[in-house]
Amino acid sequence: MSVFTMDDLRTIMRESAGECEVRSPGIDIAQTSYEDLGYDSLALLEVTARIKQNLGVQPPDEAIAKTSTPAETVAAVNELLIGVAA
Repeated sequence: MSVFTMDDLRTIMRESAGECEVRSPGIDIAQTSYEDLGYDSLALLEVTARIKQNLGVQPPDEAIAKTSTPAETVAAVNELLIGVAA
């Protein structure tokens, strides 16, 4: 995989931590905090484990845990993928 997308993250989040609590069509979940989406730190640890498993990259746990929105997570994973490809 050369690019990790928001759709990739949504799939991982849904499979590992369930659907987010925000269902409003006007809300951009990419820029909404995980807390506001109803995900806790345990959910983010599960997401990190799935990213490691699915993508074959080994991000430090804090690389994902310190992100506060899905958009930040996607950016962090893509930085890791660039580092692996280099």
